[in-house]
Amino acid sequence: MGQVTTSTTIEAPIQAVFDYVADYRTAVGYSRDLKKWDPVTDVTDDVGAQFDASLQLGPKAFDSRVEIDSRVDPEQFGWHTISGFQHAARYRFVEAGESRTEVTFVFDYTLPGGMAGRLLAKTTEPLLKASLASNLKTLKQQVEAQNART
Repeated sequence: MGQVTTSTTIEAPIQAVFDYVADYRTAVGYSRDLKKWDPVTDVTDDVGAQFDASLQLGPKAFDSRVEIDSRVDPEQFGWHTISGFQHAARYRFVEAGESRTEVTFVFDYTLPGGMAGRLLAKTTEPLLKASLASNLKTLKQQVEAQNART
């Protein structure tokens, strides 16, 4: 199992940052390589909500169905895989002063074993790390722009 952790500080109140991340409609906008995050349940914003997801890393698409398994408003939001590409992810939000929020994203994943898995890991892991760092940078830009308008 691999893990990627990335973090940033966003110039916005914790609730605004949490609400942006918890809104499924924003996910593909700040996640560069997330090509699909489509709800498959009526509930879309709470524990139990399920989504069909597709993460494109280089030439390889990683498809999965995920379920929201953690929502602690405004401190944590996360999910795990039900089927497909095995992973679990958590956003953690911490107030970092007046109208500042520290965001940490932890992504745990499992690639296939054996020789094929090792080869896939060599090409996928650097792309995944770059993608997740880029996602938080874009999230920061989008939330700060939205916060400046309000």
